[in-house]
Amino acid sequence: MTAPTTAGARPAVSELHTSLRAMSAAERRLAGHDRGPGELTYPQVQALAALARTQEMTAGELARSAGLTPATVTGLLDQLESAGVVRRTRSTEDRRVCNVSMTDAGRELLESRYQAWQGYWARRLDPISDDDLRTAARVLDAIAALYDDAVDELGLGAERRS
Repeated sequence: MTAPTTAGARPAVSELHTSLRAMSAAERRLAGHDRGPGELTYPQVQALAALARTQEMTAGELARSAGLTPATVTGLLDQLESAGVVRRTRSTEDRRVCNVSMTDAGRELLESRYQAWQGYWARRLDPISDDDLRTAARVLDAIAALYDDAVDELGLGAERRS
């Protein structure tokens, strides 16, 4: 069975879509890769990176900022807190609210992971010119906006909103 096509579709757009699906699949494989003891999982890195941008946030804010579900955040915070990477404290204004902050050990761990990734990206992308990388970034930004706008423009998810 062949994939559905649209009459007049630009071949370059089809190629881009194919590459984007391959990238998404690779990212899912990376996210699902088992880690050794003491290593951070992909969702943990996402959460810590979001937390590093601020001193403290609620678990709900962390979930939204990291693009994770609240249930995922709750579980990973349990793991990260027991490892001494994050600290959870009850809000003094509202005892139902749990604030999360990164410990010094958490900041060091995230920095180490970040440095390793930066070096890896630099080595692997070195053959690609800065102009091409900037073009790729603009295209990826446009695709992110396309996905964000699709819900309203194509009426996706309307049945869930009613």
